Amino acid sequence: MRTAIRILAAFLAIVAMVACTNEVSNPDREPEDFFDEDYWATSTDTAVTGKTSDITYYSATLTGKLNIKSFSSLPQYTTWGFIISATNPDPRPNGEGCITILSKRQAKIFTCEAAGLAMGTRYYYRAYLRESNGKTLRLGRVMYFTTQTCSVNTTEAAPVSIFSATMHGQSSIKLNDAKFSGEVGFLYTKRQTDRPNPEVDMFIKGGVSPNDSIRFEAQLTDLSPATRYTYMAYLKIDTAYYWGAPMSFTTQNLEIADSEMPVDLGLTTMWASRNVGAERAELAGTYFGWGDPTGENTSSDPADYPSVASLLGTEYDIATANLGAGWQMPTFEQFEELIRECDWAWTTWRDTQGYAVVSRTNGKAIFLPAAGYAKPLDDDGREIIGEGIAEPLGYFWTANLSSFSRFAYSLKINSKTIDIHKLDFDKSYGYMVRPVLAE
Repeated sequence: MRTAIRILAAFLAIVAMVACTNEVSNPDREPEDFFDEDYWATSTDTAVTGKTSDITYYSATLTGKLNIKSFSSLPQYTTWGFIISATNPDPRPNGEGCITILSKRQAKIFTCEAAGLAMGTRYYYRAYLRESNGKTLRLGRVMYFTTQTCSVNTTEAAPVSIFSATMHGQSSIKLNDAKFSGEVGFLYTKRQTDRPNPEVDMFIKGGVSPNDSIRFEAQLTDLSPATRYTYMAYLKIDTAYYWGAPMSFTTQNLEIADSEMPVDLGLTTMWASRNVGAERAELAGTYFGWGDPTGENTSSDPADYPSVASLLGTEYDIATANLGAGWQMPTFEQFEELIRECDWAWTTWRDTQGYAVVSRTNGKAIFLPAAGYAKPLDDDGREIIGEGIAEPLGYFWTANLSSFSRFAYSLKINSKTIDIHKLDFDKSYGYMVRPVLAE
């Protein structure tokens, strides 16, 4: 009799244990990192572990299924979702190294996002259902997935010009993903080294290339001509950097035209290589009042200078009067085209600061010196302003009168400014003239 009672008690204990936990025993085979079609379709487990999708370096989407009649049949406050672990191959609620992810959807087939994951790491996971009493637990089969490992490649720089270059890189992850919280860019140097050093060299943040989620680029400007630069792409996640292999490029050589021939910059007109009255490209030449071809009118009264709307085709065109037919003063629009269609780099040419203006189509260049201007004095003399000052500047006349007859349009340059000015100084000031070839 006692034996029968013991057998019955043991049986009831087993039944109670199964009814309370319904736990899957430790996996009897290696967990799967793929979708098990047979298990998904035929399993009678209350909680069925499904496939993983959208795996990135930091997240994954987990899919599960509940074999229940209806949600109304479940006790109130029943929860379901996944248990996941990077260290425990048998993840269970409250298990060591385990995290529970609750499903927020009342659906028999449900998904949960596992976020904040570690890069290049295997994660074990299983679906579960726990009733409100906290004791009845249903567990699905254990499976696993591995998050992506970040990598970055440095690719060839292009285009490369005299003063600028565009560097390119490629990431193993999608950079336009709203969930991406890292940074891409480049480390570069002109030190003659095979590999830049993060402690001494320059960083520049990159931007995602148009219509491409994994490629990125960054443009460098104000580079030195004929100089080798070494660069590496990087991908930064939190505080960790991932580096591409170092590559290098060499900027083009700067060749400033200095002859009397016009320079073809690929624009609608050709520009002279030097100012009117200058023997070399870096020299100021003659400072002219607007519409004074002689350069000898030093009157401070704007009324002593022409008031025509344009100097073109008139006796007042400084370029035509000094260089002959075929040359003329540049118009407002021609200066605008020069600014818009060429690369401008502040540089020093033969000990003179100014702008190298470089064609984007053929690499040819002219130099505009920041050689100041001539300020009228009360006694009708002039004082040269801008020579030897800390911030060199320069002014160049256009052929166009401003809407105010006292003023004419001019180009102003310094290291921070390239601008067409309508109202700055009046026509009595002496500015430089850079001619163009008449069409």
